[in-house]
Amino acid sequence: MAVELKKATKGVPLRVTELTGDASFQRFFRHVGVRKGDTLTLITIINRHCVINIKGSRYAMEDALADHVMVENHV
Repeated sequence: MAVELKKATKGVPLRVTELTGDASFQRFFRHVGVRKGDTLTLITIINRHCVINIKGSRYAMEDALADHVMVENHV
């Protein structure tokens, strides 16, 4: 079952199931390389920022953006 990124389990591989939001959100996700089907790991949440590891890089994402990333545990 898919959940918002900030509600996901920390430290386990997650698969992006959906990216919601308007065109500006979609452009942003493409720009940083987050796409449906990608695998990422939620490392921690610090000061309303989700720190993720995706494609070998760490990235901090504001919770307003994280609300638009739906993930599920990667099997």
